[in-house]
Amino acid sequence: MDFGMVLLQDLTFSLRQLRKSPGFTITTIITLTLGIGANLAIFGLLYSLVLRSLPVSHPEQLVKVVIRTPNPQSPNSTIPFLMYEELRRRQQSLTDLSIWAADQVNMKDEEGTLKVYDVQLAGGNAFQMIEAKPLLGRLLVPSDDIPGGPAQGWPVVLSYSAWNGQFKGDPNILGKHLTLSGTSVTVVGVLRNDFRGVIVGLDPRFYLPLQFQSVIYPDPDRQWQRYWSCFVLGRLKPGVSLKQADSEMASYRNVVFAQTLNPNAMKVDFVTHSTLAVISGRSGFSPFGDEVFQPLVLLEALVLIVLALCCVNIAGLLIARNHARRHEFTVRAGLGATRWRLARQCLTEGFTLSLIGSILGLACAWWVNDFLVGFLNPTWMVDAVVVRPDSSMILIALGMALLTTLLFGAFPAIAAGRTTPTAMLTSRTGMGTRSLGAGRIFVPLQIGLSLVLVVVAGLFSHSMFHLLREPLGFNADHIIMVRTDFQAFPAEGLLDRYHQMIERIATMPGIRSVALTLATPIANRGEITGHFAAVSEEVNPPDDPHMAFNDVSPAYFKTMQIRLLAGREFEWSEHDRTVCLLNRSAAEFLFPHPQPLGLYVHGFASTEKDREPLDATVCRVIGLVDDAKYVNLKLPPPRTIYFPLSMNTLRIDSNHLEFMMRGETDAYSIAAFRRAIAEYAPDVPVLAFFPLQEQIDRSIGPERLMSLMSIAFAILALLLSAIGLYGLLAINVTQRTSEIGVRIALGAQRGMVLRMILSDAGRMVGIGVVLGGVGALFAVRAVKAMLYNTSPFSPIILIGSIMVLAGVALLAAYLPAQYAARIEPMDALRAE
Repeated sequence: MDFGMVLLQDLTFSLRQLRKSPGFTITTIITLTLGIGANLAIFGLLYSLVLRSLPVSHPEQLVKVVIRTPNPQSPNSTIPFLMYEELRRRQQSLTDLSIWAADQVNMKDEEGTLKVYDVQLAGGNAFQMIEAKPLLGRLLVPSDDIPGGPAQGWPVVLSYSAWNGQFKGDPNILGKHLTLSGTSVTVVGVLRNDFRGVIVGLDPRFYLPLQFQSVIYPDPDRQWQRYWSCFVLGRLKPGVSLKQADSEMASYRNVVFAQTLNPNAMKVDFVTHSTLAVISGRSGFSPFGDEVFQPLVLLEALVLIVLALCCVNIAGLLIARNHARRHEFTVRAGLGATRWRLARQCLTEGFTLSLIGSILGLACAWWVNDFLVGFLNPTWMVDAVVVRPDSSMILIALGMALLTTLLFGAFPAIAAGRTTPTAMLTSRTGMGTRSLGAGRIFVPLQIGLSLVLVVVAGLFSHSMFHLLREPLGFNADHIIMVRTDFQAFPAEGLLDRYHQMIERIATMPGIRSVALTLATPIANRGEITGHFAAVSEEVNPPDDPHMAFNDVSPAYFKTMQIRLLAGREFEWSEHDRTVCLLNRSAAEFLFPHPQPLGLYVHGFASTEKDREPLDATVCRVIGLVDDAKYVNLKLPPPRTIYFPLSMNTLRIDSNHLEFMMRGETDAYSIAAFRRAIAEYAPDVPVLAFFPLQEQIDRSIGPERLMSLMSIAFAILALLLSAIGLYGLLAINVTQRTSEIGVRIALGAQRGMVLRMILSDAGRMVGIGVVLGGVGALFAVRAVKAMLYNTSPFSPIILIGSIMVLAGVALLAAYLPAQYAARIEPMDALRAE
């Protein structure tokens, strides 16, 4: 008979058999949906953010040129534009280098409201080098990327999402004019749906030439901001390996750094210990993926354990089901069915269940995608990270169906295939005896896997408990942050504009306090640091002069409710770095005096994050404030020096100044700011209103996700283990009905029968705890890097996990044990 016909018959028969056992079928499908869905959801994020290749020709040939930092825990750094130009002239291993940057532009929507949109800026050769293809029109070419723009005007390429959504898929979009950041641009092309740029996680609306940054940053005083952080891609020449290209790029390090960085930067430890490197660019740039790679890998390991647990559980259910069908298998074997035929039928039923579970799991993974991404949005991104599962997830789901079929269906299928026509004649239990023996192996394995998940959930929950109780040093309640784009305004007079807006907002109803700051707390963006020392003959320069610094307006400490210990805050008349405030740690670090007021601090070097030298900074301490968290909740409050807002601040980045508003409600703050911006800068778009508490929550997003998911996985594991243990004991009691009846007839107490069944369960649980303990030792080593103030080998968590697991197992075992204790001898004889 044709193989396809046989397969169709097997599938038809499988569906008919599954329809006859709705309880088993529904339980199995739900179990598989949870296990496969969890795996697809986590792997989908990992694949989309880190593993997926760019949809271009030969992505394996693409490489990224980066500055490799000395800290292995830090991501590789981007490349300044001047360094890119120098490397492009020198390199020999690559066909070419291209450059990309992320930015934002303003454009009015259909209602005339000025809004901000993400864009990617590309060098003229960028699209040609990666060999991307347009859906409509053309992409950017070298003649588009020239200073001042081409003679026919600036070109723009639309993303597919912008073309299909904002412009409603207009087939005549080519040649139309748009106004971006006050400048007319012409649509020359539309990208395909599968291409969203080379910076993973962003969904830019427009693609513009790199030189368009001269439109975004028109102020000559802030020209340094252009091309500061660029992403550089190259393509390997035929026959050149990644290692060879990396060695060549590293050899240029000294001369390229010397020619493109200022002398002050060359003295910084960050630069001194960094080098140029070439790494694989197959997946593009994923600064977001770099941050979440470790928690996603750990989550994937956990969901694989969950999937293994699901497979073990279903294998136990199949064993029990095959035991009930032993008469059917015996008859089929007697009619000539081979072992392979019986085993194949069982595998076909298993694949049918897996396929249904995979389809439902894929739907669940697609549905929860945005929910999971919400935990992983970094604090430095205003808009949400965009991660869209693609059609490749269908192939992955099919692979999961095949894998799970083999994992849970192989042993029951082999056992079914061993059925012989004499089985029913030689044993009352047929193949059930062997099957239950296998079940006694599966149950301890379930218990062991569950213990691993419960221990991990306990560790992450304990860690999250400590993180949430961590003192901040400030009060984040009812603080709204908002950043505005003032790049179009000249630096001269910009401080006065900020001052007027602050005073206007402060007088509005419901506003308690308002201030400006260069850096917001708990933003996970690192510290802006400098080298500082006390101006005193009695004090030797410190061995480690690094200190964080921040530029803030008057009323900043009042707004943040950071306690003022001595002195005063800044005044609006103070517009330079001749005065400063210290936090408690900085004061104790710089001065042995109990009171630093009136003393002086000077800056004597630049750091990797300074935009200008600090050598000329000499300031008088006018206030002392309490310590406050700065980078993230896990790091202690840094030694911090605060300066008043000044022209130095605007040179660092006027667009990054944040309004911090504390109001009676968030609605008051938002309404007040909208009125102020309409009065003083009506043509400036508002980027986003952002609660400070949300920024804090985002900063521990990966930890929150790990805690939530590990608890969910642990609960699922406990449920599956309870079902597995209950099912095995229930079958065991059913098979031993006659034996138990005889025991009771001969005088056995019902309590003795109860203890007999519970002791049987206890032995399996004990073996499972030992197996799980060994597995937990390896698991805690993998997760310890993500824990905070929590010992990975905490005996309390381990003992508590064992007690929780034992309690659930005892409850699952008690029900069949109680049933066994109630067996009447006459009922046993009738069953016989």
